[in-house]
Amino acid sequence: MSNTKTTSTDPKAAKRAKNTDTVLDLATSTAKGELGDATNKSVTAAATLNVSVTENDTTEDNGHNASVTIGVTSSTTSNAKK
Repeated sequence: MSNTKTTSTDPKAAKRAKNTDTVLDLATSTAKGELGDATNKSVTAAATLNVSVTENDTTEDNGHNASVTIGVTSSTTSNAKK
């Protein structure tokens, strides 16, 4: 699985990036799990994470969502002469 993970010196940006990676990982692992060893199947999984933090008189809301579609196809062709 390939994620684009960035490093930031801003702690809030780093936390948002971590939460985004979390929802992407959840959507991807769920879709892969549902796909199993199927030969002709498509699976879409979506994950959402909303975080609200209140400190003193300030509230910060952040939303993160990811949608992943994974599909596999398989076919067999006979090469025998008719």
